[in-house]
Amino acid sequence: MLEPVESDLRTLEAIDVRFSGYGGQPVRAWLLLPAHRSDPLPTIVEFLGYGGGRGSPLDWLVWASAGYAHFVMDTRGQGSVWLAGDTPDVEPAGSNPQYPGFLTRGILDPRTYYYRRVFVDAAMALGAAREHPSVDPARVIVAGTSQGGGIALAAAALDPTVRAALIDVPFLTHFRRALEVTDEAPYSELRHSLTIHRLQEEQVSQRWAISMGGTLPHEPQRRLSSPSASRTKSRHRRRSSRHSTRTRAPSRSRCGHTAATTRRSTSTWSNGSASSTGSAFAQGSSGSPCDSPPNSHARR
Repeated sequence: MLEPVESDLRTLEAIDVRFSGYGGQPVRAWLLLPAHRSDPLPTIVEFLGYGGGRGSPLDWLVWASAGYAHFVMDTRGQGSVWLAGDTPDVEPAGSNPQYPGFLTRGILDPRTYYYRRVFVDAAMALGAAREHPSVDPARVIVAGTSQGGGIALAAAALDPTVRAALIDVPFLTHFRRALEVTDEAPYSELRHSLTIHRLQEEQVSQRWAISMGGTLPHEPQRRLSSPSASRTKSRHRRRSSRHSTRTRAPSRSRCGHTAATTRRSTSTWSNGSASSTGSAFAQGSSGSPCDSPPNSHARR
C-alpha cells in the first residue's frame, strides 16, 4: 500500500509504504525518490540500528538527494530509543520469557526467535521495493549500520540478486564472541538472561548457530564469563609464563614490535528464501499506509 506524503520538500518525493512481512504482517517503510527522474533508479534498501524506527522522511534525505531511490524499512517492535517506529511485533503464541529488549525474545526456538521475523521482513522489503516503477530491480543495494548492518548481511544472504552491500560495524554476527569481549548493551541482555536461566546456555548457543550464524555446533563450547573475568585469567596466565622454565622468544615485526597473532572469528548465515506476497506496490496507491543515512544516526 502506498500513500504520497505531503511535505515542503521540493526536490524529493516521499511515499509512505506498507508491505507484507513475516507471516503476512504489515511492515512500514519510507520510499524517497528524486522529484525529477526519468529512468528507473539504483536503489538503497536501508535497515536500522538497534532501538530505532523509521522516523520521518526528513531523517532520510541524503541518498535521494544524490539521485538514488531510498527504501527505509521500519524494524518491527523497535523505535523508542532514537527515532520513532510504526511497526508492531506480533509474537507467536508460547514465546519464552525474555529480558527487556529484543535479543532474547523467543530465543529458545528458531521458529519463534525475534530476528527470524526481522530477517524475513528484510527479504520481503527487497521484493516490495523492486515493484515500484522508479526502482531498477537489477540494481538494488542493501545498507545498514550496527543492527542494520547485521540485517543487511542476512538480507543479502537470503536474496542472491542483491547487487552490493554497504555494511558498517555490524552486530548480530557472532553473539558468543561479543559476549567474551564486552559487557555493553545490547549484548548485556543475553548475559543478564543467562544468569537467571543458567541451564539454557547450551540451548541458546545452538539456536545462534541455526538462526543467527553464531557459534557453530562443531566449535568448542566455552562458558560465558564476563570480559573482566577473562582479563583476570589472562593476567594470571602471563604471570605463570614468566616463571616457566620453557620460554619461547616472540617473533618481531620489521618495526621491532612484538608480532601478535589473531584468529579470525567466522560466522555463517543460514541460507533460506522468502518470497514477496501482497507487496505494497502490487496493491496500488490507495489507502493509508528502519543504521541511518550516511554520516548521521549511527546507533547500536
